[in-house]
Amino acid sequence: MNDTAPVEAAAQPVGYARRLNAWDAAMVVVGGIIGSGIFLTPASIARQTGSSGEQLAAWAVGGVIALIGALCYAELGTRRPNAGGGYVNLRDAFGLVVAFVYGWNLLVVNHSGSIAAVATVFVEYAAAALGVTLADPRPYAVGAIVFLAGVNWFGIRAGSLTQNILTVLKLAAIAILITVGLSVRGAPPPVASAGTISPFAFAGALMPVLFSYGGWYYVNDIAGEVREPQRTIPRALIFGMLLVAACYLLANLAYLSVLGHDGLAASKARRARHRRPTSCAMRSANPARA
Repeated sequence: MNDTAPVEAAAQPVGYARRLNAWDAAMVVVGGIIGSGIFLTPASIARQTGSSGEQLAAWAVGGVIALIGALCYAELGTRRPNAGGGYVNLRDAFGLVVAFVYGWNLLVVNHSGSIAAVATVFVEYAAAALGVTLADPRPYAVGAIVFLAGVNWFGIRAGSLTQNILTVLKLAAIAILITVGLSVRGAPPPVASAGTISPFAFAGALMPVLFSYGGWYYVNDIAGEVREPQRTIPRALIFGMLLVAACYLLANLAYLSVLGHDGLAASKARRARHRRPTSCAMRSANPARA
């Protein structure tokens, strides 16, 4: 009888605990997208477009493109609901060599550089908001990374709670911005005018828009920790993308209502210096997107 115990124990599947529900997964989608892009790129896009209508159209088209990509990833996530995301998909499609190079790039360049840049921008903006002058923000940026890495030490629920709180705070900040912007009109209403922008120029305007929509694919990286992934991942991606697109369009409408297209184009908001920030607390300690 004792001889069967090791066999039964070995038969038990080994993997991550599936404890994230649909709300947690949706917050990963939203938190992975919303960041400095919506605060910094609208001015750049206004300089590349000829009217308020073109400005809003660029954000709408970018949202549709991002939603299509999210639907593709929803299909991949339901077919391979394992931790790893793009690595798992590339491994299954093209083999271990391609997947290894992809994963090595994420470790050495992509995610490591993004985390460092986001942490630095986070500290700089926090210092500016508090009226503090920092000679060197890097030690504080390292501290932010270490702190969020430490959150993950306490398990997936601690990381999920931190992620949800940070995402809700960002949504609240955008909601306040939209409310104030639409209630205080300092410029003529942003009525769509006859556009003169060329297709190539419009495509160029889409680049910073797509930058701002980037990050929805992070939920597939934690697919191995999601409950009922075949149902949860598609719902989280669709809900998250629609919520972000609505926030972005309303935020731009608020900017245009207060500043007008020309005023927004003249804004001196600092452009993002990093590739794509994210605040997913469950991904190796990214601080909140600045």
